[in-house]
Amino acid sequence: MDGSISQEDLPETVVFDFKHRLFSLDGCVFRKAQGSEQVALYVPMGDVVAALPVHQIHLEFEIPKESDDHRLMSLAGQALQYVKQVYPGDSIPREVITGKAPWMVDEKYLKQAQA
Repeated sequence: MDGSISQEDLPETVVFDFKHRLFSLDGCVFRKAQGSEQVALYVPMGDVVAALPVHQIHLEFEIPKESDDHRLMSLAGQALQYVKQVYPGDSIPREVITGKAPWMVDEKYLKQAQA
């Protein structure tokens, strides 16, 4: 996926409102592959769950790189640094995606955390 999207470019809450029908399949979820940093969309298919690597979804399902769906897939990958999974339709605060609090940490608490 493309590079990270800056905090300034995000709304306070990101809604993973995908347009492509792939993301509307029941039970699909974004997760990191077990033992890896690779992000995949896990899709239940009967008795098995298919793992579709995010970096290939736009090719296989003809999702343009300029589309909102592509941007949301990238944001899901960023969010997975801080949460275990992201479902299509989830609403996630900007701080969870970027890992940056929108406020300054008081020096007193910063020193306690470092100790």
